[in-house]
This record gives sequence, structure tokens and C-alpha cells, in this order.
Amino acid sequence: AASATDGPVMIVAGPGSGKTRTLTHRIAYLIASQKAWPSQILAQTFTNKAAREMKERIAALIGEEEARGMWMGTFHSTFARMMRVEAEALGYTRDFSIYDTDDGERTIKTIMRQQNIDPKQFSPRSIRNLISSAKNQMVPPEQYKRMAASAAQEAASRVYGRYEVILKEANAMDFDDLLIKPIELFRHKPDILEKYQQRWKYIHIDEYQDTNHAQYQLPKLLAAAHKNICVVGDDAQSIYAFRGADIANILSFQHDYPEATTIRLEQSYRSSKRILRLADSIIGHNEDQLEKTLWTENDEGERVTLIESISEKDEAQKVERRIRDMEVRTKYGYDDFA
Repeated sequence: AASATDGPVMIVAGPGSGKTRTLTHRIAYLIASQKAWPSQILAQTFTNKAAREMKERIAALIGEEEARGMWMGTFHSTFARMMRVEAEALGYTRDFSIYDTDDGERTIKTIMRQQNIDPKQFSPRSIRNLISSAKNQMVPPEQYKRMAASAAQEAASRVYGRYEVILKEANAMDFDDLLIKPIELFRHKPDILEKYQQRWKYIHIDEYQDTNHAQYQLPKLLAAAHKNICVVGDDAQSIYAFRGADIANILSFQHDYPEATTIRLEQSYRSSKRILRLADSIIGHNEDQLEKTLWTENDEGERVTLIESISEKDEAQKVERRIRDMEVRTKYGYDDFA
């Protein structure tokens, strides 16, 4: 997986199979073998912590000096940095403001008051979430208005267009714009797209199963020239659909890149045999999935306990009682539990 560097590569990494280790070794290999300068490598993670950890691991492998210059971070931080350079091409100044959640909600609250939308019926947060979801699916205000299928969506459609106008007038972008505006930029300014295609010769995306539509489109545009895109993920670990993650992105990677090399990391270094068998037997019922056979050299492990609960509160209380009981009766302390 580390040395398959040319063309599209999908690394299907089961839980506890060392995917971060694989990704760091791959990037270190690209630099050490002089296939790429650090500045030609783009690596997208889902948290700043993951990016820091990856940078430190790469520096430990090839030296701090050699690792300097990589573009490594979350989608939002990478493209915020890029837009500071290119914002003028879309009519913003380079010192544009970035609205956080509170700024966005305050703006939406003002628009709702102007539109006579009752905040007791629809909270500004719920309206903001609907607009955020539309933006990440790349649905513009006019289209959203036509698509509105519920009272909440209808209310959001009345706010959405005005919200976009106010952001632009304030020379501001919200977090969603940090992904949407670069796509807009690349589609309307092919010369700028070409510049970044030439800059980032090797693209890496961690946790690909958690990407939304905008996070799927950006690397696709950037990799169109050289096709050196490496995605790492596991369809069975996709848990962020509620915030727009689309599992179809990882399931359709081979459709997008028929020439892609697929590498499966199937050995788990984390779990016992019993846990792995149980998880596999449940996940096996998923209708659409990437084929893999998980295995481990770890011990058989203890039997798994099944708890039936009538509600999430009942479940939490049973888990808590179980932990207290084990803390008293066994050698385990509270810091042994997750």
C-alpha cells in the first residue's frame, strides 16, 4: 500500500488495521524516493489532531527538514488557506471574515425576524443546519426552494437566499463556503484549477467514507489531470450520515476510476477474535459493501455481553452499573474502561 504510488489507489482499511501508519509510510516513501517534493503532496484529514499526528510520524520517519512544506490538514483549513490567496477571483478580498456557528445563527435569527418566521416553531440552529446540509450537497437557494418538501425546509428556503446575500455583502464566508467556494472557483476559473493540479501531484484522503458531496468533488477536480489520488477508508465504519457524509463516495470510487488499484488491510491489531467475529457477522448484513475478510492473530478474548435496553437512558444506566460492579469485583480500575 505504501509503495503503490502511481494512479488512483483505494486502501480499504478494517478497524485497527494500521491505516494511519500506512498513510504516513506512503507519504514518507513518496518524499524519500524523490517521487514528489513535500509541497506537491496534499493530505486531507478530518481533524487537526489527526493531521498533527501524521506530520509528526512522517517527520520521525524521514526527518523534520525533509517533511516541511506538505499541505496537510482538514478540508476546511486547507481550502481556507487557499482562498486567502485566490478570493479576489470570486469578488471577495483576501482578508474575508469566516463566520463561525454563532455568527451564522445570529445572521439567520435576524433574517427570520424580517421574514416573520417564528423561532419557537423553527429554531435558528435547525434552519442553519438545513442550509448547511443544502450547501454541502451543493444545492443553491433557487433549487432548494423548488425542492422544499416540509414546513421546516420551506422556512429554510425563505432564509437561504438572503443569508447568502448578507454573507457576500459582509465579505464573509461560513464554514460550508470554505468547501463550496473553491469548487465554484475551480469551475469558473480553469487556469486557477490547473495551477493547483500542477501544485498537488499526489492527493491523499483519510476516512474517505465520511466525505460529503463537496469533499468528494474537490479532490476529484484536483486529481483530474494526474489521477494520483489515494483514498483510505472503510464503508463499514461510516457513521456521519447525519452531518452529510455520503457512503456512496467510497462505494463508487472504482466506478470513478476503473483503473484504480484496490488494497485491503484486513488484519486487525486491536480487537480479540470474538469481537471481530461478532462485528463481522452484523456488518455482513449490509446490502452494499466493499468485500473484505477481517482476521486477527490476537487472543480469542472474553465472551461478548449482550445488553437489552428499553431506551438509551436504560442502556446508559445498565452500562454504568456494570462498570461499577466490575470495578468492585475485578482487578480493573475506572481508567481501564472506554
